[in-house]
This record gives sequence, C-alpha cells and structure tokens, in this order.
Amino acid sequence: MTDLLDARQLAAAARCADAVLAAGTTALGVEELREAAGVSRRTFHRWFPSKARWIHPVYAAVTEAFMTSLRSRGVPSVDSVVAAWSESVYGPDTERSLGLYRLIRADPEYWAVFLEVLEVSEARIAAVIRSLSTDHDERAARVAAVAVVSSSRLALERAVTSGVDAIEEFRAFLEEFGAWGRSGRHPSASSPAS
Repeated sequence: MTDLLDARQLAAAARCADAVLAAGTTALGVEELREAAGVSRRTFHRWFPSKARWIHPVYAAVTEAFMTSLRSRGVPSVDSVVAAWSESVYGPDTERSLGLYRLIRADPEYWAVFLEVLEVSEARIAAVIRSLSTDHDERAARVAAVAVVSSSRLALERAVTSGVDAIEEFRAFLEEFGAWGRSGRHPSASSPAS
C-alpha cells in the first residue's frame, strides 16, 4: 500500500465514523457507510471486507499518532506515556473519541474488530518502548505495552460508563499495572523520568 492509498482509505474511514456518530448507532448498512465514505462499492469492499472493518484504519492511525508522540518524549515514563495518550488517543476531540468508543463498545461486530486493532497495536507499541529503553528488554517492553493498551481500554470504558476523567483513569490504571515500577520509569530506563 502506498501512503496516498493509506491516506485515501483513512479519509474514507473517517467519513464512516462521522456517519456513525451522526446517526448515533453502528446499525448503518454497508450501502449507507459506502455512501458516507464517498467511494465505489468495489473500493469499499476491497478496503473494508466487512462492515465494521472501517474502524481499523481509524484506530491504527490513533496508534501511530500515540507512537509518534511517545517517541518524541524519549525514555518512557508514566508521565510521558500519559502525555502521549492524552495528546493522541483521548484528544484532540474528546467527545468524538468517547462517542465513537461508546458505539463500538456496544456492538459485538465492531468490538471484535477493535480488539484486533488493540492486539496489533500492542506489538507495535512494545517495539517503540523497547527501542526507547536503555536495555531493550523485550519482555519488559511487552508488559509495558500490555499495560498501555489495557489501561487505555479500561480508562475509555470508565469515562463512557461512569463519566470519570479518562486521563486520570489512564494514569491510575498504568500505575496499578506497575509496568513502570515505583520510580515511574520503565524498568530498563537509566535516566530520570522526564
């Protein structure tokens, strides 16, 4: 896939998200989603083999934005992970993020695709954490990535169901997972937390 195709596919997926949010439901038919995406039937089915697959590029882009933000912050710490998450996953449009999550969480077909994206994201985030850590410990990086992905899902869930502050929930879950130890730094980090 080229960057241009990726950008076109992501733009079509974002238009599907707009349509689902405007309708307030994931119960839109394939034809309604295709029309919202602004692509031919053939292209829609090639890019999104099942109705719910349009969320894949949306959340893959969120993961990419998170990893870019995390890389820019250096050695991972609770503070740097929370800042990267706040900037890329939760923001810039909080209501849109929560609204889409709420709808996806309520639909088993969409939820299954979302969980697939999380699994892929976990491995990609682990690679970034490993590359930023001083000892490049694969196991510690994977545990930290599991903590990030699980904390993200749990924080969004609590924000949607209980109205709590997702950023504070994300931080609390990260700390409870303990992947950064008592110092707030990834175990392989030799420099102080930023």
